[in-house]
Amino acid sequence: RAARKAKRRARDKGSDAEGDAKVADVWSQLLREAEEGPARPSAGAAGGAGGGDGAAATGEGGEGADGAQAPASVLAASEKGREAFVLFCGPKQSGKSTMITHFLNPSKADDATKPTVALEYTFGRRSNTASTIKDIAHLWELGGGTHLSELLSVPLTPQRLPSAVVAIVVDMSKPGNVLDDLTTWLNLIQERVKECADKIKRSSPAKLAELEAAARERCGLTDAHPDARVVEPCLVPLVIIAAKYDAFHDEESARRKPLMQALRYVAHVHGAALICTHRREKNLLAHFRVMLNHFVFGTERKKTVAVDPAKPMLVQAGADTLEAIGAPPGATLTDVTEGTTTARMAPWRRAVAAYFPPAASEAEEDKRAEDEEARWMEPTVDAMRAQKNEELQRYVKEAERKLRLEAQQEARQGLTAGGVQLHALHGGSFVAAASLAG
Repeated sequence: RAARKAKRRARDKGSDAEGDAKVADVWSQLLREAEEGPARPSAGAAGGAGGGDGAAATGEGGEGADGAQAPASVLAASEKGREAFVLFCGPKQSGKSTMITHFLNPSKADDATKPTVALEYTFGRRSNTASTIKDIAHLWELGGGTHLSELLSVPLTPQRLPSAVVAIVVDMSKPGNVLDDLTTWLNLIQERVKECADKIKRSSPAKLAELEAAARERCGLTDAHPDARVVEPCLVPLVIIAAKYDAFHDEESARRKPLMQALRYVAHVHGAALICTHRREKNLLAHFRVMLNHFVFGTERKKTVAVDPAKPMLVQAGADTLEAIGAPPGATLTDVTEGTTTARMAPWRRAVAAYFPPAASEAEEDKRAEDEEARWMEPTVDAMRAQKNEELQRYVKEAERKLRLEAQQEARQGLTAGGVQLHALHGGSFVAAASLAG
């Protein structure tokens, strides 16, 4: 075991220089750690995020390296620099891996990507202009569709919530499914964020109040804002990415307008930013990188806004209004501002469906796949899978218990010593950073 660990440490040191990209799914990483012993300082089950190289360009996306463990330089930098936790989610094959690669390493964005396996991790570093340290961005990509949505609890935790960013990617080559896919993922994200917020409220109501105030400030919501009653910003910054826009751009203007208005409406009422992209339009991708860098690394926010439905849209969070968006055909603003969320979305769904009838939803496709799988059940394989599920759950619970005990012990030591900085590591990534004063 000692020899294996020494070999692994040597390999990790080399990975920082070579920028090797490795892909490992969450299951194999966690079970391997369970066999080898307590979790070690690591940046996670690494890599590539379904095709991302991890070796990000300096400046905008920073520089990164992927491997089974994070190099020591990454851990040292994260102790002092800014740290953000970014989740890319959305329907299958919507372009999530491509967008991550564009953010981390644009020069390799045209390389073929591999299908994402469950939840994949990579990271990027960016030089801090104020000092020699580097800021860290931990990036997760959730693949496999909505039936793996329970894995949202890995990147989105109460400890990470103040530094979390969520990017929802929708596929504009399937316009009939865009609204359903978007609202489905928004609901899943909101449910998980609410779970985290409830835990924060129990431990620190003041901290939750700070998060709520920051969300309203991010969207420019004041009592005087005309849409203050309607807009309900998420506690974490949201970026809605309408990918593969080139497949949608050739549609007639009258057909495009209802869907683009609907996207603006959904983004606005959730306090999200909206951007259309396609992999061959460098200008749009540059705007995407600038927008994400603002949320992730705290760089300057650009004021560029493009709302012409005949062109790709770019709307910053809080830069739109319901009056500017307008109402869908056959409805009024009252129809989309009063009543339940479902009732307010109904006019938009009808307007879009008039031109782009919805195809089978992702949930329906997953159900059909499960039914098909049930026809070819293999008891031996299923039993082994159930056993591995149980092993994984036991390991996660034990790791969380140890983490809590270590945090409590260090907190007690810090209170007696006068002050201490705690950095808790779990699942290969930082999940807590608290500064305690004596």
